[in-house]
Amino acid sequence: KGNAQVGWYKASAKFLLFFTILRDSFLVAIYPVFASVATGDRPRMGNLVTQAVRYQLIVALYFVLCFVALPRMAPKLLGEAFQNTARVLPVMAWILIPQTISITMGRVLVASGNQKRIMFATSLALLVNAGLNLALIPRFAFMGAAAAAATSEVVVALASVYYVQRYVTRTHIIRVLVRPVIAAGLVGITLRLLPGLHLYQALPLSGLLYVVCLLALRTFSAAELGRLRNLVREGRERLLRNGGGGRW
Repeated sequence: KGNAQVGWYKASAKFLLFFTILRDSFLVAIYPVFASVATGDRPRMGNLVTQAVRYQLIVALYFVLCFVALPRMAPKLLGEAFQNTARVLPVMAWILIPQTISITMGRVLVASGNQKRIMFATSLALLVNAGLNLALIPRFAFMGAAAAAATSEVVVALASVYYVQRYVTRTHIIRVLVRPVIAAGLVGITLRLLPGLHLYQALPLSGLLYVVCLLALRTFSAAELGRLRNLVREGRERLLRNGGGGRW
């Protein structure tokens, strides 16, 4: 369909890197914990996987919210030649949700010795992606490619969750995501009602409102908030010590 359309599509995928780098770092850090309990305490493993997905998706929903409600950031950051990236970015943004689930479940399958299940899940997704690309790209061009990519990510996520539920442990992902989804939806509605905001106003405002909604909906337990306060306190004290010693 031409180099321009390929460029618009690939540019939208680059925006997802803002989150995927954070996600990959988190999964590298938590994988040893997965490996230590994967074949032993199934209830503990189920809770661990559920919370790992929950924390990642709480962050991912903020990025999805920004990319869907504020796609004009694409031409603002990349230039007027990427106006069409603003059209495809809201579609590509939704990839973050199933992709995060599937990658996390993939780590769980590897940690539990079920890595061959990943091959089945990804093979199914590849077949779906290839079929949808053939059907959608000739008619819808780069928008069809984005829809095919998002759909294939949903397929691999569903297959990965099925394999984890059957061979590793039970999870409760939908239950713990209700409040974060509501919070993101409320912020999205607010942004729709304030279309005149500049990006430098809308981005921090959406983040602040999202945190406020999460807290108002009691998304986090008292224990979680306590651990967060301790982390912030420790980080501040470490910075003060380093600053006091002249080390930057």
